[in-house]
Amino acid sequence: MLTPLIDTIMEAIQKIQYGKHIIEVYHDDLPLNPRNDDNLGTMVCFHKRYDLGDRHEYKHEDYSSWNDMRGDIIRRENAVFISPLFMHDHGAVSISMSDFSDPWDSGQIGFIYVTEEQANGMSEFDIKMHIKKEINIYNNYLNGDVYMYKIFEEEICNLGCAHRTELESGYGYYLISECIVGSHEALASFRKEEVA
Repeated sequence: MLTPLIDTIMEAIQKIQYGKHIIEVYHDDLPLNPRNDDNLGTMVCFHKRYDLGDRHEYKHEDYSSWNDMRGDIIRRENAVFISPLFMHDHGAVSISMSDFSDPWDSGQIGFIYVTEEQANGMSEFDIKMHIKKEINIYNNYLNGDVYMYKIFEEEICNLGCAHRTELESGYGYYLISECIVGSHEALASFRKEEVA
């Protein structure tokens, strides 16, 4: 098998070798938008330069204030949880349910809400913790902090040259630690197959 072009373009940010197996961790340059996943919360966002959050029918100009929009979302969506969303944009983009207290580079961009049906009896504390995790994942996505791994088997031929074969790959990890764990689990399954 030929080495994929992506290996010659992308540089591994971490390499781990176990005998003839090599794990390489990269930034995932083509991550899927986590807002397209099955999320608990719905983000209603407005920004002049960025397409943020989830698809929605709300128009910022239809409201005289954020409070008016908040009340309308609660009524129309039967929201049991709603929080303002703030964005800080200075080199990197960060979204939070708390104000960044920076009048120059931050401000409110919308809301995140959970309907009664989506909440399905969850406590407000559990909803808030889940929403914070969704926002952290989205921040990682927005800033390119998404990782992938590739597992290779390396053989040395009789001429002394190393030849690599890709065995497995995994994509879309929002924490490098989760990517490394996923790669180790995949490698462990290959090693079990070799022994069997």
